Amino acid sequence: MGNNAFDERLHRLQAQLAKDGIKAYVVQVTDPHQTEEAAPRYLEERLALSSYKGSDGLLLVTPEKSLLWADGRYWVEAEEELAGTDTELVRMGDQGVPTMSEYIKQHHLYPLAMDFSTMGVVDFQSFVGRNSGEVVDRSYRSLVCGKMETPISQIWKVDQKLLDDNYYQRLMKLCEKLKEAGAEATLISSLDDIAYLLGWRGNDLEFSPLFMSYLYITDEGKADLFVRADRVPEELPGLTVHDYDQVWDFLRKENEHPVPTLIDSRRTNERIMEFVKRPIFRTNPSQLQKSIKGSVEIEQTKRIHVLDGFAVFRLWHWLDVHIIKGGESHTEAEIAAVVDGFRYEQPDCYALSFPTIAAFRGHAAMMHYLPPKEGGSVVSNQGLNPILLVDSGGQYYGGTTDITRTFCLGTANDEYRHDYTLTLKSVIDLSSTIFMQGCSGVALDIKARENMWREGMDYKCGTGHGVGYMLNVHESPNGFRYRLVPEREDSAELQPGQIQSDEPGVYKAGKYGIRIENELLTVRTNHTGDGIFNSFKNITFCPMQLEMVDTTLLSQFEIERINEYQDLCRDQLMPLCEDKPELKAFLIEKTGHLTK
Repeated sequence: MGNNAFDERLHRLQAQLAKDGIKAYVVQVTDPHQTEEAAPRYLEERLALSSYKGSDGLLLVTPEKSLLWADGRYWVEAEEELAGTDTELVRMGDQGVPTMSEYIKQHHLYPLAMDFSTMGVVDFQSFVGRNSGEVVDRSYRSLVCGKMETPISQIWKVDQKLLDDNYYQRLMKLCEKLKEAGAEATLISSLDDIAYLLGWRGNDLEFSPLFMSYLYITDEGKADLFVRADRVPEELPGLTVHDYDQVWDFLRKENEHPVPTLIDSRRTNERIMEFVKRPIFRTNPSQLQKSIKGSVEIEQTKRIHVLDGFAVFRLWHWLDVHIIKGGESHTEAEIAAVVDGFRYEQPDCYALSFPTIAAFRGHAAMMHYLPPKEGGSVVSNQGLNPILLVDSGGQYYGGTTDITRTFCLGTANDEYRHDYTLTLKSVIDLSSTIFMQGCSGVALDIKARENMWREGMDYKCGTGHGVGYMLNVHESPNGFRYRLVPEREDSAELQPGQIQSDEPGVYKAGKYGIRIENELLTVRTNHTGDGIFNSFKNITFCPMQLEMVDTTLLSQFEIERINEYQDLCRDQLMPLCEDKPELKAFLIEKTGHLTK
């Protein structure tokens, strides 16, 4: 039995469950709006009960056991952090491993308790069925952690010159889709959809420019917003503003005479379903609508990606001066602060798009490792394979970015060179694809992953995700993965104007992790008698570390495409280096070409 503070709180909860006759309790890490990266306050309950620090992962507590379900991105981290505690890791997604709901049904862990206000409708349905028992709407949060504080941030209006459509145009597109679905209204809970439709942004969440709210819209364009009224930056035609908590009274009154109401079951909490009597379950039309960027948004995104790539290129130069050649040692957190600082030097960068990952050696094998402010690994050029992975991004007035580069700071062996080359090969092969309209990321994922599969290797995550515009760094419905995953909705048909990441990798526990990540813009390429064809354009501009490449693993086509990418980076970044001789010389050096 463990004897740490986590287990003490866990045992207190288990005793209360036994007293209440509850067979199991689900501890969630999301908010009432099913936000992927919820504010830290929604993670507090699980952090109080478990030493695992990852941002994703559900905890199931019974009077006798504590089980953590985490997917392959977090296995290494979870095993390390849970060692010696009373919580056991369940390797979610591994062959033969049941989902949490399957486990609950197999062991008939009913009555089952959970907080309906943070449990999504789709997820809730997985726990109930013909052979299930009672599911209770209950939270034990107050038993193990303090009262939840809800910060109130300022809401601001996006400058119209940065957008293709105005509020009315976005609203009318949505109303057309409501009518097509046979709905007379919709209740939108997802914060990114609300921010997109209104043309507003906030910072209720640290890294996504969103604000806590609900939005009810009729098919005629009348809208009711539930948010703190004193935060609204402007009046919009047909929009009535209510207090955030008034949504329940409003829904209760509306459903005295219920109308067909479109509900996105992946982005709506189960408690709302108590009030919506005639639901039509469909994905929010605005999910696809906002994923297709217009010409203004595409040009702005390209512009800010130059600034963003320059920040990461400056980090590489800093590493070269201070660590590779200078022999200095710095903590992972100090290096993260360096690239963050370079971003913030750009006036258009107003926030990071996620916490910067700076992971040295074995830490880089943990896909979502975050360097602690104190402690962590000391990064130097000493020893074999001093590998540093830096995954970072920014929120700009003009777009959202996500980029990863992996740097060898000293001597690399053949194994690392092989794995780095394999990763780069996978990035290039996917980005070079030409495909017919109608393809999804499921059809194209193999262009990246097959290089790994041929050698019996795999990375336990998708190859890429959609990226928002001044919104979430992870955006549906586009992405790359080789199979459908129930908790992800990123397998829709790829459309021109969508942006998605391209980020295969190699992760070897205890050794190193390698990830190279660019963003790709889907573009129309050709229209022939056989169909419509699309391709991708790289919009991330930071060169690759070509001295780590083993060209024997590359085809001549791949070498040419890598060289073209290096030229693209030099052309895009050179204007920013003109008054910086050291950076200019470094750019010329690092954008050289490969030859067989």
